[in-house]
Amino acid sequence: MTARPTDPGIHGLAVAAVDGGFDGNRARDADRDSARDADPAADPAADPELGLADLLLVLAENARLLVIGPVLAALVALALGSLLPQRWESVTLLRGASPTLVTVVTSPAVLLPVARAQGLAAGQSTDEAVEKLRGRIKASFNPKDLVLTLAVVGDSPLAAQALGLRIFEQLKIASAPAGSEKARFETQMADINRREEQIDGPIAALSARLRDTPPAVASELSRSFGQLISTAHQLNSDRMAIAKQLAGVDESHLLQAPSLPDRAQGRKLALVALAAALGVFCLLLVVAFFRLALRAAEGDPASAPKLLLAREAWRRAIGREGAAPGRRRPTGPRARPR
Repeated sequence: MTARPTDPGIHGLAVAAVDGGFDGNRARDADRDSARDADPAADPAADPELGLADLLLVLAENARLLVIGPVLAALVALALGSLLPQRWESVTLLRGASPTLVTVVTSPAVLLPVARAQGLAAGQSTDEAVEKLRGRIKASFNPKDLVLTLAVVGDSPLAAQALGLRIFEQLKIASAPAGSEKARFETQMADINRREEQIDGPIAALSARLRDTPPAVASELSRSFGQLISTAHQLNSDRMAIAKQLAGVDESHLLQAPSLPDRAQGRKLALVALAAALGVFCLLLVVAFFRLALRAAEGDPASAPKLLLAREAWRRAIGREGAAPGRRRPTGPRARPR
């Protein structure tokens, strides 16, 4: 087979036409670049900042999604919230209590015996049981009225009341001093009793002398008698305070025994639904703005190489290195090399 001879004139005209086309394209590119440099506003990707128009565009394009998504999230939150178990709260009031009882109520000395009495779940440690029990208890102290409020939450009215009774019984044991602290209080009590016995005799003697002494000369005796009576009252007050500390909490402190709740705690489903709707709305809004920014970056010549590198890095991360964008890697017998 022989090659057909080519006319030199025709070949020269073709080459000139091709060169002329390339020169025309270069000229048009140069004119477009010069116009872009002269007027940056003519380039749609030259201004990367998002304005009010972009915000309105995002809201208009995704209006249905931004409305339906939060509504569905609120409905799902309401459905899940209604399936949660109800909680019942039993309240105990203690008068004449000490502020330190707030920490004693939630201490392991009180909660550990209660957790063991209730029984541990399978695979549950004592520390986990104590922490779970601590989450069901809320104690507060009113310094004005000297009243300790103890609120206990249970899965049923009877369970809440029974838990409140167990905690109160254990609080009576834990609030009583023990060991060296108990020995210190007993020593103070013995010292107060001894001092009371020492002043009982002088008080009786001065009382007898005041009855036999004329009022005109009894002023000094009256002053001494008043000092002894004041000391006796102070000793009696100290003895009662130490006796309370030695006794700890008992039934005399009960202003209200653990109550039997008649209604369950409110679950605040409206707040849960509102929080879910706002969270989904913000998430969808961020996704919409991300898509808008991605479209703007695709039209920017300076950002196009970066997006291409990002796509390649993503394909390498998911194990699709070398696959063409938008096309699946062939699988099955046809993909095997022969």
